[in-house]
Amino acid sequence: MNLSSKNELIDNLYKIGAIKIEEVVLRSGDRSPIYIDLRKVNSYLALRRSMCLSMWSMICDIQFDHICGVPLTGIPFATMISDNHDVRMLLSRRETKTYGTKSNQIGGEFKSGEIVMVCEDIITSGSSIMETIESLKSVGLVVEFVCVFVDREQKGVENLSKKGIKVRSLMKISDILNRLVEKEIMKEDERIKITDWLEENPCELSIE
Repeated sequence: MNLSSKNELIDNLYKIGAIKIEEVVLRSGDRSPIYIDLRKVNSYLALRRSMCLSMWSMICDIQFDHICGVPLTGIPFATMISDNHDVRMLLSRRETKTYGTKSNQIGGEFKSGEIVMVCEDIITSGSSIMETIESLKSVGLVVEFVCVFVDREQKGVENLSKKGIKVRSLMKISDILNRLVEKEIMKEDERIKITDWLEENPCELSIE
């Protein structure tokens, strides 16, 4: 992905309020000085379409049989990629069904040994991604790669690498910070402060 296209995506994400430079409590309980809320993108279809096209360009050289979004945030991206590029999609549930046919956690038609591309919006620790991977593996599916839109650079990529999973990210949080400084939305000392916080607060996997 070239720099101008990446910068355009960052500019549009900031414009719709998906990039927040404020202290926000994360799911982990940590107080982060920056928050990326890509759920907002679901209300801006042209932007989501552009993001998904860029993600597809990043992974189209990889051989896989299915795509599966991490619930819930990865599902809109996986769905659009599936629809636009004729890739079969699987659904992973956070909890095993206790109603209906009470089938396993993976929805869709598949065969053991088929390869799945896992899709997520943001990687922090990688825990949610790993939960989805484990669910897929439990029914005989194979996961080798994960695609994410933003890497928060808090050790998530390294955590998954230790589990044998390769991660491709469209952009890093440092790309976003650098662009905000370039656009004079953020001062350089603020960028350094946030970068230092991210480096000092790596996230470990919360599952084995």
